[in-house]
Amino acid sequence: LGKEYTLDVGIQHFEIDNPQHNDFHYKSSIVDQGDLSTYYGYQTLNAKGYKVTQGKVYPTTLSSLGELGQLKPMDLIKEGYAYVRVANIPKDQTFVQYPLNVISKEYKLPKLKMRVGINPTFFLEQQGKLRYAVINGFLIDLNADKADIKNALIIK
Repeated sequence: LGKEYTLDVGIQHFEIDNPQHNDFHYKSSIVDQGDLSTYYGYQTLNAKGYKVTQGKVYPTTLSSLGELGQLKPMDLIKEGYAYVRVANIPKDQTFVQYPLNVISKEYKLPKLKMRVGINPTFFLEQQGKLRYAVINGFLIDLNADKADIKNALIIK
């Protein structure tokens, strides 16, 4: 619509069991938006004055997931990258232990539209400077040295 709005966003971290049911990973989703002032969250952030911006795709395609370990994820996140493209992704793998979402060679990243049902991956900027990242629904303070999230997703 071309206008800026203040909006509360409710994010839920769904626990997805592994086949052995002895561990899980998170897949997050926006479950509510609007005026959520009467709701409680485990983690809240007053982001009044911040603007939502879309995360970028790292320009180099990696050949395998193993190459992710050679990158410095926090440095990339601080530069506005939320996605890394990987050419060879194992078919049964759906998440990574890094704070960057992995996308396949063929995946076309859609334009960010804040709405219920999407995976919450975006940045919050203030006065043109990135301040927070949200990767797979987990809030990352860009002034911190490391990202404290369990996992990010593989999107094919």
